[in-house]
Amino acid sequence: MMLDTDLMDVLGPVRDVHVAAILESMASELSAGADVDAEPVDRDGDGRIRRRAPLSLPSRCDLRVSRDGRMMTLRALSSRWLCFEPIALPLSERAAARVAPFRWGAATVEARHALAKPDWTPVRLWYLEWFQARFGEESPDLLGVVHALEGPETAPDGWRFTVDLGSASVAGFVAMLHAFGSTGCSDIRVGEAAIAL
Repeated sequence: MMLDTDLMDVLGPVRDVHVAAILESMASELSAGADVDAEPVDRDGDGRIRRRAPLSLPSRCDLRVSRDGRMMTLRALSSRWLCFEPIALPLSERAAARVAPFRWGAATVEARHALAKPDWTPVRLWYLEWFQARFGEESPDLLGVVHALEGPETAPDGWRFTVDLGSASVAGFVAMLHAFGSTGCSDIRVGEAAIAL
């Protein structure tokens, strides 16, 4: 599946709403005199990267803010919700995806109808690739990275994940769909409305 203009026209604004919320939070904290670190990796007190089970993945928060001798992490979730008609996308001869309205910072993904236990390696590799900083023109003040992937949890007919796509591009989202389509699951659904179909 190519990253065509129609897909970019639909998903670009979904990403833009989330990225704008991060940038607005950053601007607000900077104007209040705080030191702000954008999209830092979650580490323990000894500086080691924390990893989340069961896929042993690192994570990021939106912002780490230092002010008045205190440090805190912030998550910037916009209250705006963009509606669009659900999209059906072929991923391969065997797998297809349905994408319904979702929040870029908290996307629900269901992988369904596997003939055997899915191999989550493609999803793990996608995540680790898009976790790496990749500055670009889309968000010059951010890293262009995914922030977190939680799951899999057992769900009706398959497995459920929650993905914080952070400041990753629409190309990163499309790569995620292909990764899920390579797990042995034939039906990939993003967004609560797609899950209900």
